[in-house]
Amino acid sequence: MGASYGGYAALWAPIRHPERYRCAISFAGVTDVRAMLRYDSRRFTATRYSREWRRWVEGEEHSDMDAISPLRQAARISVPLLVAHGERDRNVPVAQSHDLIRAIARAGTGANVESVFYPEAVHGFTRPQDSTDFLRRVEAFLTAHNPATVAAAGAAPVVTH
Repeated sequence: MGASYGGYAALWAPIRHPERYRCAISFAGVTDVRAMLRYDSRRFTATRYSREWRRWVEGEEHSDMDAISPLRQAARISVPLLVAHGERDRNVPVAQSHDLIRAIARAGTGANVESVFYPEAVHGFTRPQDSTDFLRRVEAFLTAHNPATVAAAGAAPVVTH
């Protein structure tokens, strides 16, 4: 579970290692790295900073942005997802989450995707009722897809004295 870059990481982890995860939760997560770089470049006042940022993200080997974008790897998503986003987010456009949900549906993997979009939320919650709603959804999602009573595969049994 994560938000913003953490949301990206929460989505990417089960793409990269699906055998290690039962589910994932992303709030305002980046799903399309290339589109995010374009979006971020408009936020820099000097193009030189935008170029430096892009070089930093791509790395010395000029990584293929599609190869590391959950949106472009939607067909590899097999675990249940909870995707949430604020409709007024200016840091990570809400289209990132909407596009991911559509891509997963088109991929036809059968992945269970739950989503919720908060009309008043930005890159975080501005209203306590939205925060409460999200946390209740997280609890229900984890209860359904990662119950505390299920031991991890291969884990030693818990012994209490």
